[in-house]
Order: sequence, then structure tokens, then C-alpha cells
Amino acid sequence: MTTTRFERLRKKRHLKTIDIAAEANLSRQHVSRIRLGLTQPRRHVIAALVSALRRLTLEPIEAEDVFELTVEESGAWRTNRGLVLDRRGEARDAAAAFMRTRLRSTPPATWPELLARTPEMRTESLACVLVLESRRTVSQDPAGAAALAQTASAIAADLAPTSDPFIAHLHGCALLAYGNALRHLGQYAEALVTFESALMPLSLHVTSANELAQVGYARSIVLWKRGDFTAALAEERRAAMLFSLLGDHRRLARTQLLEGGILFERGDADAAKVMFFRAIELLKEAADRSALASAWLNLGAVEGQLGNAAEAILWIKKAAEAFRRLGIASEQARATWTLGYVLGMHGSEPRGLVLLREARRSFEHLRMPLEAGFVALDLAEVLLHDPSGASEAAEVVRAALVAFQRADVSTSAAKSLAYLQEAAVIHAATAGLVDTVRRYLRELKHRPDAVFAPERTVSPP
Repeated sequence: MTTTRFERLRKKRHLKTIDIAAEANLSRQHVSRIRLGLTQPRRHVIAALVSALRRLTLEPIEAEDVFELTVEESGAWRTNRGLVLDRRGEARDAAAAFMRTRLRSTPPATWPELLARTPEMRTESLACVLVLESRRTVSQDPAGAAALAQTASAIAADLAPTSDPFIAHLHGCALLAYGNALRHLGQYAEALVTFESALMPLSLHVTSANELAQVGYARSIVLWKRGDFTAALAEERRAAMLFSLLGDHRRLARTQLLEGGILFERGDADAAKVMFFRAIELLKEAADRSALASAWLNLGAVEGQLGNAAEAILWIKKAAEAFRRLGIASEQARATWTLGYVLGMHGSEPRGLVLLREARRSFEHLRMPLEAGFVALDLAEVLLHDPSGASEAAEVVRAALVAFQRADVSTSAAKSLAYLQEAAVIHAATAGLVDTVRRYLRELKHRPDAVFAPERTVSPP
């Protein structure tokens, strides 16, 4: 059997059929038949596959690079475009080897000096490789992913991004990846600034429209996390409109999931529950396993909020198992956190405490101090429901303060945590005080001038 151009490109770029299918919103079986030459794609399928391959490879792939569109051009293609693709692939392989053997074997702080000594490696190929690696590893190692994307952005910025549309696209993709890594690290202000920087290079050419929508989607997540629900909904709906126009049903489904999360945080648990069920159906159709697991986790959190503990535990366990199979460490830790809190607050305190401790260790290992700090507060709250847990709660609150300090929280946040620590040391802290501090920390994200009011709770004399 003759190897198709599609299959040749897929192998040389080390792409999985399932990833191509997901990005193109096609079934894996359909893509397999096309790449093996068992069926001929229609025009709209060719367009979807080429767009998907551009996003997956960060290369200016053309339809002729994937399919033999006419008999007459085959010889010319092999002489010209085929050689270009081969040389680009060789450059990518060399860049990947440099990343593995030189960059990944040294601390990120040394990378600028290393690249200064090897200027021949400051190429678009290395920038592409670094962005793709950042995307691949952001869930397991967000700090490392941030360093990779930041380095890629710096390289692309030196390659005339204002005059070359492809380099501009690459620069925007690097900034998008960097912003997403910062988002995973809980550095929301820095992420918003980075996403803002990505808008200009991604607005220069129509082929960047999908990535432009991804910036809006990511900005919506950050605004949601900061408590600016009105702005988050506006960003989410603009991104949803773009994804719909582009025919990206998988990412459109994810916007529905995000909208449910925003509604939940805004206090409308019933509307959020409806939106999550709607998102689950769309995500099943799109076969988006990681987003589907997130929908199950969020639905579990909503059921817990509504007091439906049995349903909450069912959905959260389903999500945790899915994240475990997918190998997404940060989300697996988040599922452990959510399950631990629900169990701790609904009658299974010993098991809940075990899971909360495990979640805190996981976030510390992933270098996500903000999440580790919030888990510690939840752990302290559960401990303080039993008078015998006061001593451990004091130690946990101290650890929470250290975690939040590592996350570089504001002076106001640090003062509220110090107040809680003082109360915990003299065994005057209560679950209500922990809840007040936690709510205040979240309020500070969108109201930096908010005033801490501990008088509403039991507090130290």
C-alpha cells in the first residue's frame, strides 16, 4: 500500500490520530481511513484537517502538503514543497534534541545564557518545539511549561513578528501558552497581561482566528477565578461565538462548561447544574475526555453545594478516575481536594481529612502554592469541626500562610491569614473564622480595597 502524504506527515511530526481527530472535530475512525488512503475526504473535511494540523504542528501547512489534489502537480510537489517539509522536519528534530539534552537538563534560569552562547538555535523551529512541549506538559508541570513558553516568546519576538505573518502567529501562540501556564500557577494578574499581549500578533491574519478565540476563552477563566463574573461571561460568550463560526464544536462545548462554572461561582447553583448537564452531552459528542471529566467534577461540586452528598461523591469519583487514566496530575489533585472537602463536611471526616492532606501535598509537589493554600484552609475548617483537631488546625493554618506567601498574595491577604494564625495558636479559631478568611481572600481578587471584618466570627481576645 502506498503511503499517503497525510500519513507521511503524521509520522514525521509524531502526531497521534486521536489528537488530529479531536482537533478537527472528526471521528478517529474517519481520520484513520483518510490517512491510510481508504477513503477520499470532501472539501470541508480537507479544510478541517489542514486547520487542525496547523494548530497541532505550529507550521504553515497547506492542503497540498496533506493531499494529492491533482495528478499533474505530484512531481513538482516532491521536488519543491516535499523538500521544504522534510527540511523543516529535520530542523524540528534538531531543536527537539537540543531542548531535551541542553535545556531540560539545566534550570530555566540558565536558559538565556545558554541560548546566548548558541545563537544558531534561536530559531522558529526551537520556538515551535518549546510551545508544543509547554502545551503538552502544562497540567503536570505548570512552572516548567511557563519557562518553556516564555523562552519561546522571547525567541519569536526577535524573529520579526510584525513583518512575517507566520512568526507573528507563532509569537501569539507562545504568549497564549505562557498565559495558560501562568493561569495554572494561579498567577492571574500576570496571565491577564500576557493574554493581552497575545491579542495583537494573533489579530494579524485570519488563520489565527481559532487561537484568538482561545485567548478569549482563557481570559474568561482568569476573570472568573478573580471573581469578575460579568466580564468573564462576556469574554466566554464572545469566544463561544467565534468557536461556533469556526465550526470548533469541541471548544464550543468547553465554553458551555466554563459558563456553568461562572454561574456556580456567582451563586446560581441550579442554573449551573443545568449548564453542566448540557455541557456533558456536548462533550460526549465531541469525545473530549478531559473536559468531560472536568464537567463531572464541577457537577459534583454543585451537588455538594446543594446538599446532595451521595450524588456529589458519585460524580467526583467518576472525575477523579478519569483524570487518573488521562494522567492530568493537577486536575487529579483538584478532584481529590473536592472529594475530601465534600466527605469532610458530610459525615465522613476521617476519610475527608486524608484526601485533603493528599491534595495539599500534590499541589505543593506541582508548585501550585495558591491551590495548596486554599486546600490548607479547607483542611483547617474540617479539623475545627472537632475540638480535638485544634492543634493540627493551628499547624495547618501556619502552612497555609506560608503557601500564600509563596504565591505572593497582597498585604491585606497576608494580614487576614496572620490574624487566623494568631487565633489558631491560642485555640480560638473556629470553622466560621476560616470560612470568613477564605471568602475574604477570594473577594480580594476582584476588590483589592476590601476590608477584612473578623468581628463577624469568633476571634481571639
